[in-house]
Amino acid sequence: ILDRLNSTVSMNITQCIAECGSECKQYMVRLLTYLPGIPLAKIPLDQQNLYKVGRIVAQMDKVLQEEFQHVTLKSLHREDFIWNLSNTHHLENYLAALGGSRSCLTIEQVIQQFKAQIFPNLSKFRKSKFNI
Repeated sequence: ILDRLNSTVSMNITQCIAECGSECKQYMVRLLTYLPGIPLAKIPLDQQNLYKVGRIVAQMDKVLQEEFQHVTLKSLHREDFIWNLSNTHHLENYLAALGGSRSCLTIEQVIQQFKAQIFPNLSKFRKSKFNI
């Protein structure tokens, strides 16, 4: 779990690093720290664990909705922002990048279900600071 995105000495979150060997290449680098623990994907999904995850997600949603403030938060509120969940249907444009993999069919089905069941009802959902 991501704990913190560390700043550079110049207080930026990314740093351009040059590597000059036979040819000079530049890389964008970020330094992250992680919380100790077991990733959710490695925990058995029994009823008790799903309940705990649901409670934690609900608590986090409440805190983020009611208390979270940040100067760059408005940058997430763009109509064309691909990570906005209300734009899920636009992911169809990127299915080719999966190269016909097995997960491509699953993702395509999720997009179709979104278009049929969620998209027509978007106005009924509470708008969040981070997604819909």
